[in-house]
Amino acid sequence: MPRCLVSIIIFTVIVATRGYAYHPDDLARLLKTNTCKQCDLIASDLEHAQLHGSILTGSVLSDSIMRWIDLKNANLEHAVLKSVDLSWAMLNFANLKSVYLNAAILNQTILENADLEGSLLEEADLRRADLKFANLKATSFRRADLRWANLSQTNLDRANLQDAKLQNAILIGASINKAYIEGAVFDGAIWTNGQTCGEGSVGICKQ
Repeated sequence: MPRCLVSIIIFTVIVATRGYAYHPDDLARLLKTNTCKQCDLIASDLEHAQLHGSILTGSVLSDSIMRWIDLKNANLEHAVLKSVDLSWAMLNFANLKSVYLNAAILNQTILENADLEGSLLEEADLRRADLKFANLKATSFRRADLRWANLSQTNLDRANLQDAKLQNAILIGASINKAYIEGAVFDGAIWTNGQTCGEGSVGICKQ
Protein backbone atom coordinates (compact mmCIF):
# COMPACT_ATOMS: atom_id res chain seq x y z
CA MET A 1 0.00 0.00 0.00
CA PRO A 2 1.44 3.45 -0.92
CA ARG A 3 2.86 5.45 1.98
CA CYS A 4 0.60 8.43 1.32
CA LEU A 5 -2.53 6.23 1.47
CA VAL A 6 -1.36 4.67 4.73
CA SER A 7 -0.85 8.15 6.21
CA ILE A 8 -4.34 9.25 5.17
CA ILE A 9 -5.90 6.19 6.80
CA ILE A 10 -3.94 6.79 10.02
CA PHE A 11 -4.94 10.45 10.12
CA THR A 12 -8.60 9.59 9.56
CA VAL A 13 -8.60 7.10 12.42
CA ILE A 14 -6.86 9.55 14.78
CA VAL A 15 -9.23 12.40 14.00
CA ALA A 16 -12.30 10.20 14.37
CA THR A 17 -11.27 8.85 17.76
CA ARG A 18 -10.12 12.04 19.50
CA GLY A 19 -12.27 14.53 21.40
CA TYR A 20 -13.17 18.06 20.44
CA ALA A 21 -11.21 20.05 23.07
CA TYR A 22 -7.71 19.78 24.47
CA HIS A 23 -6.91 17.79 27.58
CA PRO A 24 -5.72 20.25 30.29
CA ASP A 25 -3.12 17.81 31.65
CA ASP A 26 -1.62 17.36 28.19
CA LEU A 27 -1.33 21.11 27.66
CA ALA A 28 0.23 21.63 31.10
CA ARG A 29 2.76 18.84 30.45
CA LEU A 30 3.75 20.34 27.11
CA LEU A 31 4.30 23.82 28.53
CA LYS A 32 6.28 22.45 31.49
CA THR A 33 8.44 19.78 29.82
CA ASN A 34 8.41 20.76 26.11
CA THR A 35 7.36 17.21 25.35
CA CYS A 36 3.92 15.72 24.73
CA LYS A 37 3.79 12.67 22.48
CA GLN A 38 0.40 11.55 21.11
CA CYS A 39 -1.35 14.21 23.17
CA ASP A 40 -4.83 15.65 22.81
CA LEU A 41 -4.27 19.37 22.21
CA ILE A 42 -7.26 20.10 20.00
CA ALA A 43 -8.31 23.76 19.96
CA SER A 44 -5.42 24.84 22.22
CA ASP A 45 -4.37 28.47 22.53
CA LEU A 46 -0.61 28.40 21.93
CA GLU A 47 -0.18 31.88 20.49
CA HIS A 48 3.36 33.19 21.12
CA ALA A 49 4.30 29.93 22.92
CA GLN A 50 8.04 29.23 23.17
CA LEU A 51 8.34 25.57 22.18
CA HIS A 52 11.73 25.54 20.50
CA GLY A 53 12.88 21.94 20.08
CA SER A 54 9.67 20.48 21.49
CA ILE A 55 8.54 16.90 20.84
CA LEU A 56 4.93 16.57 19.68
CA THR A 57 5.06 13.40 17.63
CA GLY A 58 1.64 11.95 16.90
CA SER A 59 -0.20 14.70 18.79
CA VAL A 60 -3.49 16.21 17.63
CA LEU A 61 -3.59 20.02 17.55
CA SER A 62 -6.41 20.58 15.08
CA ASP A 63 -8.22 23.94 15.25
CA SER A 64 -5.53 25.38 17.56
CA ILE A 65 -4.36 28.99 17.59
CA MET A 66 -0.59 28.91 17.08
CA ARG A 67 0.22 32.33 15.68
CA TRP A 68 3.80 33.55 16.33
CA ILE A 69 4.65 30.23 18.03
CA ASP A 70 8.32 29.21 18.19
CA LEU A 71 8.63 25.61 16.99
CA LYS A 72 12.13 25.79 15.58
CA ASN A 73 13.79 22.35 15.52
CA ALA A 74 10.60 20.78 16.91
CA ASN A 75 9.55 17.21 16.11
CA LEU A 76 5.90 16.98 15.00
CA GLU A 77 6.16 13.86 12.85
CA HIS A 78 2.74 12.26 12.26
CA ALA A 79 0.97 15.09 14.11
CA VAL A 80 -2.52 16.21 13.09
CA LEU A 81 -2.88 19.99 12.64
CA LYS A 82 -6.02 20.34 10.56
CA SER A 83 -7.26 23.95 10.31
CA VAL A 84 -4.63 25.33 12.72
CA ASP A 85 -3.57 28.97 12.51
CA LEU A 86 0.22 29.04 12.26
CA SER A 87 0.51 32.54 10.82
CA TRP A 88 3.95 34.10 11.44
CA ALA A 89 5.07 30.92 13.24
CA MET A 90 8.72 29.84 13.26
CA LEU A 91 9.21 26.24 12.13
CA ASN A 92 12.78 26.42 10.88
CA PHE A 93 14.41 22.96 10.72
CA ALA A 94 11.26 21.35 12.18
CA ASN A 95 10.44 17.69 11.51
CA LEU A 96 7.00 17.79 9.91
CA LYS A 97 7.13 14.47 8.12
CA SER A 98 3.74 12.90 7.39
CA VAL A 99 1.90 15.74 9.14
CA TYR A 100 -1.76 16.47 8.40
CA LEU A 101 -2.06 20.22 7.72
CA ASN A 102 -5.09 20.35 5.45
CA ALA A 103 -6.86 23.74 5.53
CA ALA A 104 -4.18 25.14 7.85
CA ILE A 105 -3.21 28.81 7.80
CA LEU A 106 0.54 29.28 7.35
CA ASN A 107 0.51 32.86 6.14
CA GLN A 108 4.06 34.27 6.31
CA THR A 109 5.17 31.22 8.31
CA ILE A 110 8.89 30.47 8.36
CA LEU A 111 9.52 26.86 7.27
CA GLU A 112 13.09 27.23 6.09
CA ASN A 113 14.91 23.86 6.02
CA ALA A 114 11.82 22.11 7.45
CA ASP A 115 11.15 18.48 6.52
CA LEU A 116 7.58 18.08 5.24
CA GLU A 117 8.07 14.91 3.23
CA GLY A 118 4.82 13.03 2.69
CA SER A 119 2.69 15.64 4.46
CA LEU A 120 -0.77 16.86 3.47
CA LEU A 121 -1.27 20.62 3.04
CA GLU A 122 -4.31 20.51 0.80
CA GLU A 123 -6.29 23.77 0.66
CA ALA A 124 -3.78 25.31 3.08
CA ASP A 125 -2.99 29.03 3.05
CA LEU A 126 0.77 29.44 2.56
CA ARG A 127 0.81 32.95 1.14
CA ARG A 128 4.24 34.56 1.56
CA ALA A 129 5.48 31.53 3.52
CA ASP A 130 9.26 31.02 3.58
CA LEU A 131 10.04 27.43 2.56
CA LYS A 132 13.63 27.88 1.38
CA PHE A 133 15.59 24.60 1.34
CA ALA A 134 12.57 22.67 2.70
CA ASN A 135 12.07 18.98 1.89
CA LEU A 136 8.66 18.83 0.21
CA LYS A 137 9.10 15.47 -1.47
CA ALA A 138 5.77 13.69 -2.10
CA THR A 139 3.94 16.44 -0.20
CA SER A 140 0.40 17.31 -1.33
CA PHE A 141 -0.41 20.99 -1.90
CA ARG A 142 -3.59 20.28 -3.87
CA ARG A 143 -5.66 23.49 -4.13
CA ALA A 144 -3.27 25.23 -1.68
CA ASP A 145 -2.57 28.95 -1.87
CA LEU A 146 1.18 29.46 -2.36
CA ARG A 147 1.10 32.95 -3.83
CA TRP A 148 4.31 34.90 -3.13
CA ALA A 149 5.73 31.87 -1.26
CA ASN A 150 9.49 31.36 -1.32
CA LEU A 151 10.11 27.82 -2.59
CA SER A 152 13.67 28.36 -3.72
CA GLN A 153 16.03 25.38 -3.43
CA THR A 154 13.19 23.13 -2.22
CA ASN A 155 12.75 19.44 -3.04
CA LEU A 156 9.35 19.16 -4.72
CA ASP A 157 9.99 15.80 -6.34
CA ARG A 158 6.71 13.88 -6.72
CA ALA A 159 4.83 16.66 -4.93
CA ASN A 160 1.15 17.19 -5.77
CA LEU A 161 0.50 20.80 -6.84
CA GLN A 162 -2.79 20.14 -8.60
CA ASP A 163 -4.88 23.33 -8.88
CA ALA A 164 -2.55 25.16 -6.49
CA LYS A 165 -2.11 28.93 -6.70
CA LEU A 166 1.56 29.78 -7.22
CA GLN A 167 1.32 33.27 -8.70
CA ASN A 168 4.50 35.24 -7.95
CA ALA A 169 6.01 32.31 -6.04
CA ILE A 170 9.81 31.89 -6.11
CA LEU A 171 10.98 28.48 -7.37
CA ILE A 172 14.62 29.26 -8.18
CA GLY A 173 16.73 26.11 -7.92
CA ALA A 174 13.79 23.93 -6.84
CA SER A 175 13.69 20.27 -7.88
CA ILE A 176 10.31 19.33 -9.38
CA ASN A 177 10.99 15.90 -10.85
CA LYS A 178 7.72 14.01 -11.42
CA ALA A 179 5.74 16.72 -9.60
CA TYR A 180 2.05 16.79 -10.51
CA ILE A 181 1.24 20.35 -11.62
CA GLU A 182 -1.99 19.97 -13.58
CA GLY A 183 -4.13 23.07 -13.05
CA ALA A 184 -1.45 24.85 -11.00
CA VAL A 185 -1.26 28.58 -11.78
CA PHE A 186 2.27 29.97 -12.17
CA ASP A 187 1.57 33.46 -13.55
CA GLY A 188 4.36 35.78 -12.43
CA ALA A 189 6.24 33.00 -10.64
CA ILE A 190 10.02 32.88 -10.88
CA TRP A 191 10.75 29.44 -12.32
CA THR A 192 13.51 27.02 -11.35
CA ASN A 193 15.83 28.55 -13.97
CA GLY A 194 15.26 32.11 -12.78
CA GLN A 195 12.89 33.03 -15.63
CA THR A 196 9.51 34.64 -14.93
CA CYS A 197 6.40 32.70 -15.96
CA GLY A 198 4.12 34.63 -18.28
CA GLU A 199 0.38 35.16 -18.22
CA GLY A 200 -1.66 31.99 -18.80
CA SER A 201 0.89 29.71 -17.14
CA VAL A 202 -1.51 26.98 -16.02
CA GLY A 203 0.04 23.55 -15.57
CA ILE A 204 3.20 24.89 -17.19
CA CYS A 205 5.53 27.89 -16.94
CA LYS A 206 5.28 29.93 -20.13
CA GLN A 207 8.60 31.69 -20.59
